[in-house]
Amino acid sequence: MEDGRVWCGLGLLAMTLVWCALRFLEWVWFKPKRMEKFLRKQGLKGSSYKFLFGDMKELVKMVKEAKSKPISLNHDIVSRVTPFDYKSVTAYVQVLDEIGWLLQASLLKSRKL
Repeated sequence: MEDGRVWCGLGLLAMTLVWCALRFLEWVWFKPKRMEKFLRKQGLKGSSYKFLFGDMKELVKMVKEAKSKPISLNHDIVSRVTPFDYKSVTAYVQVLDEIGWLLQASLLKSRKL
């Protein structure tokens, strides 16, 4: 009788651990990869998903590089303060404009109704 309870408990523990592992994999790998695929279908060709740390190496490298150069006397400091964001926005400005127009059109439609 006691052996049955032990094996049942171990079975439940094993099933719970497998379930938790699958949920973790869904969270850190499968869901981001699905989102990446979805965004690529919409025309956003960014860097591919990297487990846990993402683009941190590139971000740190770009910040160090931006800070190593002397600052110019004009008011265009965005590329120096946030170089990674500046690069992303300038790379996808056309796609962002299209999304903006779509959102604006949908808002106008909803107001007319």
